[in-house]
Amino acid sequence: VSQSRFWTLQGYDLDTLENNTEAIFYYDGSSSGYDQDLAGVSGDSIVILYRAKPWEPWTLWQNQVRKTNNISGVIEVLDPKPGDYVLANTAEKIGLKNEPAKQEIDIYPNPSHGTLNIKFNEHAGEEYTISINDAGGKLIYQDTVQLSQNTEVLEVRLPKTKAQFVTVTVGSITQKILLK
Repeated sequence: VSQSRFWTLQGYDLDTLENNTEAIFYYDGSSSGYDQDLAGVSGDSIVILYRAKPWEPWTLWQNQVRKTNNISGVIEVLDPKPGDYVLANTAEKIGLKNEPAKQEIDIYPNPSHGTLNIKFNEHAGEEYTISINDAGGKLIYQDTVQLSQNTEVLEVRLPKTKAQFVTVTVGSITQKILLK
């Protein structure tokens, strides 16, 4: 693993960090100034792997947000812990050449700074539940609403906290989003 893809967090109180760590990778198909071994033109996905100790196996860091829909972009490490991190190229595709299928629920922006928009498509007459849990899993907000139109956009204002995961459930569909 090259030094440009590998870093270690240690020696300070991670609870006092206010910002998340960002791993930035670039590739536009040109041959100058880019890490072509990591971000090739194959469309593979860049992810962050983590291990607490050097002798432990690498595992996928679960608290990461990708700010990209192509092979260039930013990955944000949420709630970092002491240990080693590395950028890795996986076989998971992050983009499709064909037009994507219409999503039944759109949640944006991700991450959010206190206002969350939830767009429901093709669910007229259905009941949905919005549950908001903090990082520890404690339920801090819940609302159940009956949809009156096929497409509705709700705006939810949330209390400012360090980090929350929002879980939105419509029938059997569940999506999560990080709030800053």
